[in-house]
This record gives sequence, structure tokens and C-alpha cells, in this order.
Amino acid sequence: MKLRKGELIELTIEKMAYGAHGIGRIDDFVVFVRSAVPGDRITARIYKKKRAYAEAEIVELITPSPDREKPLCPFIGYCGGCQWQQIRYEKQLQYKREQVKESLEHIGGLKDVPVLDTIPSEDIFAYRNKMEFSFSDLRWFLPEELDRRELEGNFAFGLNVPGT
Repeated sequence: MKLRKGELIELTIEKMAYGAHGIGRIDDFVVFVRSAVPGDRITARIYKKKRAYAEAEIVELITPSPDREKPLCPFIGYCGGCQWQQIRYEKQLQYKREQVKESLEHIGGLKDVPVLDTIPSEDIFAYRNKMEFSFSDLRWFLPEELDRRELEGNFAFGLNVPGT
């Protein structure tokens, strides 16, 4: 496939990959799209191109999936902790079960292993089983906070921005 880094493409998201990336295809060439939901029709920008696949980010949501919902967390896309919030919870459970089944088959080489339904949580928000924090002398600011950079300085303690 002749895709290039920085190129804009239009595609429909077909399924979910591990790490909450949607999968779309252009002429059977796989494109992983951060925060995309199966059923989304999007315009995306390629930010990484490999021989067998590409990675992209959503530039425009042309037609949202019926399984897409507005995330509760205002920091989604920035901190990396809420990777699934744009997907209805019932569908999150289904996609996570499919990922376990697919991993057993493709990585483990195990066929026809029965995988039970994912057990839903009573609390789908406001909990974490793991958090990793970092210290830095290069603080990252949200776009609407850039005017506070000089006042607040560069010291930072918090979650990592995805991809950093």
C-alpha cells in the first residue's frame, strides 16, 4: 500500500484491536485508529507507516457509530487512562471478550477455546486497578491551559500522555 505519513484517508472502522484502537482497511491494508469505534466512518491522518500496517488519528468523524457515546472524562485522549469511554459499556464488554478469544487463537495457537462472557462491573466509572505516575521538569498543558505556562512553571506530577 502506498500510504505515507501525514496523509489523510477516509475509512470505515470494522473492529476493535487490543488497546482500544479501531481497525479499518484500505485495499486489505490494516490501519489502526486511536479512539475509533466499529461503525465509525472517519477521515484520519496517518502518523506511523510500517510495511504491514499503519497507525492513524481521527481528523473528522464523518458518521459516528451507533455504539459511540460521549466520554464522561474531559481528559480522554490526553492522559491515556480512559481508552474505552467513547464506546457504550455493553459493547466494551463484547469487544474485550473478543480480544481474549482472538489472543488465545492467534498468539496461543488454541482453537475453539470457550471464552465466557465478560463479567460487568457494578461501577463502570471512578475506579482504577492500576495507576502509573511520573515526575517531569517538562510539564504538559492542555490546549486551553497554555496561557498558564509561565505562571505555573514546568514541574509536573501525573499520568503520561499517550505515546510519550
